[in-house]
Amino acid sequence: MTTPPLPAHLTKHLPTLYYPLPSTPYILTLTQSQSSSSSTSSEQTTGTTLWLSSQLLSYHLLTLFPSSPSTPQRSRGVAIDLGAGIGLTSHTLSHLNFRVYATDVPAITSGILSQNISQNANLPAGGVPIVAHALDWTLPLSPADVPWSREEVEVIVTADTFYKLELVEPLVRTIRGLCVESARCAEKRGGGRRKRYPLVLVAVEVRDRGVLGAALETAAREGFECRRIGDGRVKKGLEAAGVRWGREEWEGGEIWRWVFKGEGSERESG
Repeated sequence: MTTPPLPAHLTKHLPTLYYPLPSTPYILTLTQSQSSSSSTSSEQTTGTTLWLSSQLLSYHLLTLFPSSPSTPQRSRGVAIDLGAGIGLTSHTLSHLNFRVYATDVPAITSGILSQNISQNANLPAGGVPIVAHALDWTLPLSPADVPWSREEVEVIVTADTFYKLELVEPLVRTIRGLCVESARCAEKRGGGRRKRYPLVLVAVEVRDRGVLGAALETAAREGFECRRIGDGRVKKGLEAAGVRWGREEWEGGEIWRWVFKGEGSERESG
């Protein structure tokens, strides 16, 4: 019997995690690093270890997209993981039959993320291959520079990425840009059908309520309606994966659902 995973704060010291892939009998091998930043000071990141918010998000995805090992699943379309880090959420989406683009800063995508994707590529769990791609939120989103430019996106996820104020506006605008480009792609392919935007899920560990508040305010200004997923539903995701943590073990962990209302829905500024 597979041992349930520990909360991330109890495993930071481990160089390698042997992590049960949710709702499968398979074990992910996930390398971690104690380095909290990449090789340059301009690319500070939390992406080299596992974080609680990624765990909660992975388990919540199981309740949104249930699957049965005995029933062949068709591809569920494209998912984009922003700030994929060591790749737990990306691997969960892959094995839920999404085509996953796992994005982060270049030092992460070319290093620990690509390593973890490679060393789990042969798991016999029916997952869809994951593509690692560097994405800088501080630069304008150019469809020509991303591998999913001609594809409609079904899901956008991000975990533990709102942890300092200077990242808030670039990340929110990146999420907005992805929603807009996905809808335009769908319109072109669907002959003018009604716009449909991706599902956006944001998981956080609340270290500073002011940073989260700034993210939600910025998101509202950019046209998103933000709703917090109730603790009961988050707990349901844990239980679905056989995880029986006490509430104190995931204190401060939250999942938010952002609904983009369209390009004309932004609040007027000033």
